[in-house]
Amino acid sequence: MKSVKGAAFIFIFVLILTIGNSVVLHHKLSDIQALTLKISDDADLLSNAENKERISALADVWNENMPYFSYVCSYAALNRADEAVTEVIGTHKNEAYADTVTAREKLLDALRRLLELEHLSFGAVF
Repeated sequence: MKSVKGAAFIFIFVLILTIGNSVVLHHKLSDIQALTLKISDDADLLSNAENKERISALADVWNENMPYFSYVCSYAALNRADEAVTEVIGTHKNEAYADTVTAREKLLDALRRLLELEHLSFGAVF
């Protein structure tokens, strides 16, 4: 009987950790997605100081959360998003604003995919 209780305890513990991890991951990715959406999608407006601050904030938040993401996200999905963040920063730094808009869209797509692929969903089970 003790082994059944022990197994049930371990199962509940792992389930709680999985759900908690899913909630934290979703929150962090949603914050990054919100920052990305604040960056202008108009190439003519990307040179202003406000967008420079937003891109700098995006880079800071991404770099701050990267260690966490590396533990919980699949490499392929994370690599796609990391390349997109690097592309947004690099194209903006080089003042290739039309390319920055394209990189922004690529990043939004990568974040959307991460949110879909990495969050806990019982839809496939039930």
